[in-house]
Amino acid sequence: MFVQFADNTQAVILSSFGSGQDPDIYPNQGEVEPDDPRYVAFLTATNPQPSIVDINTQRRNALVDAANRVIPALQDAVDLGDSSANPDLLKAWKQFRVAVNRVVVTQENPSWPVAPQGGYGEAVQVAPQAS
Repeated sequence: MFVQFADNTQAVILSSFGSGQDPDIYPNQGEVEPDDPRYVAFLTATNPQPSIVDINTQRRNALVDAANRVIPALQDAVDLGDSSANPDLLKAWKQFRVAVNRVVVTQENPSWPVAPQGGYGEAVQVAPQAS
């Protein structure tokens, strides 16, 4: 691996290249093996893993977005007195949205509420899962 070090001590890698570069433009170049601890540290710093808070927040937002897509149509049907309107399903989706917003995203494996069904369950299939 061709790399550029921060200085001539070669302790910290600043960048990596596919081949050697012009030393006047990129000083302090060198080569390291892919398993070199300095290179591993460089890769880790430039490609951090998402935190559990990031993962859970993403999932919470996806679930709330799904509920926000379903609730207005159900609310309109109820408000207009549509004969096929289902007030219980509307209430269930609103309760789901409230429950999702109450999930503690800092927990390792929070207990996620289950979305109501009734033709709208596919709306939540986009929600990412924490691994």
